[in-house]
Amino acid sequence: MRFNAFKIYVFASITNFADLLSSYLAFLHGYVELNGFMGMVHNSYLACVFSIIAFQVLISVVYFMARFYDRLSIINVVLGIAKVVVTVHNLSLIM
Repeated sequence: MRFNAFKIYVFASITNFADLLSSYLAFLHGYVELNGFMGMVHNSYLACVFSIIAFQVLISVVYFMARFYDRLSIINVVLGIAKVVVTVHNLSLIM
């Protein structure tokens, strides 16, 4: 079965950006970031940006490897779905 690695990469990138936007909206309502970068920068906005950048680098590396090994695209599908879950959680905090 042939996967379209680029479409999967775009899906994972869009869900990553949706996580960034929904996190920023949650920060406006008083919530804070709870990732490993928070201990270094002590700022929710910066910690969120650093985690989004790290995730984007990860899915980019997987995308470039998936161009040679087609089945690795499944990793980006899983990571994209994980970001959908995170975005839904952030939006549920706001409501």
